[in-house]
Amino acid sequence: MGEIVSLFIYYYTFGRLSDRDHLLMGWIYFACAWMSLFIINGIIDFMLTPGSWVETGGFWVAFFNPTFWPALFFRTFLALIITGLFGFVTASFQKDQDLRLAMLRFCAKWLVIPFVFFLASAWWYRAALPPHVEEMIFQRLPGMQNFFVLFAACSSLIIIGGLIMAIRMPARVNRGIALVMLIIGLATIGSFEFIRELGRKPFIINDYMYSNSILKKDMPRVAAHGVLMEAKWAQHRRITDENRYAAGREIFTLLCQSCHSLGGPMNDIAEQTGRVSKKEIDLTFVNMGERLPYMPPFVGNEQEKAALVEFLYSR
Repeated sequence: MGEIVSLFIYYYTFGRLSDRDHLLMGWIYFACAWMSLFIINGIIDFMLTPGSWVETGGFWVAFFNPTFWPALFFRTFLALIITGLFGFVTASFQKDQDLRLAMLRFCAKWLVIPFVFFLASAWWYRAALPPHVEEMIFQRLPGMQNFFVLFAACSSLIIIGGLIMAIRMPARVNRGIALVMLIIGLATIGSFEFIRELGRKPFIINDYMYSNSILKKDMPRVAAHGVLMEAKWAQHRRITDENRYAAGREIFTLLCQSCHSLGGPMNDIAEQTGRVSKKEIDLTFVNMGERLPYMPPFVGNEQEKAALVEFLYSR
């Protein structure tokens, strides 16, 4: 609330408040915005590295989890770099040449100075990861390399491009170039967050809750009774010849749809199952959680697996 209110006051009081009071509102907005980062950082890094919370259930243990502090510094320095990139865009709209050049050189400092600490905090972040999470991120996840390449390339372009444009040839920085640099900066954030999200696989909360929202401790019970019988909301509790296709779709919704879409723009299951045989689809469920460690173990019974395989194969 403080962040939103202070932003409105800051925006709508240009030229109406004294410089001192107007600047104070800017600082209040900054403090509230950074506290939003502080709180959200604790939540999302708890999901990646819950630490001893899995055993103790303590609130503060969860919030100040093993990667809280490195992630906080990492995101803070990255946000400062993005500040400089937004400053480039703002400066590109200035008609006064002297003011424009002064702003560009000033904004360049917001790229150079935080970038050193940004790299150091990235190293600290990696060092704080538990061994199994680090292994999943850097070795076992297919396709992760693309995000690493994007992250490294965008980070390099930010610092090199920013220095060249703002220090060596600031007069040539136009709106188009400034906007491209900003997009590269946002791609840096996006690639990092994709890496973090993928690093949790196959969990929502690491080592506690799987991506299909089934708790790790409940897996044996669900496997014994069947996912349709254990689900809180399920139309088909038992599989019959008449409801086999519908039950297969419902099992897909319960176990797979948190990561896979049906005809959607990302991770469409039909694109993957359409290239393989029914036997290969069945083998995928056998290997989930072992040879395919980024997917939760299949928790349904044999009848449910057969219905799911038939549903996917018919897509």
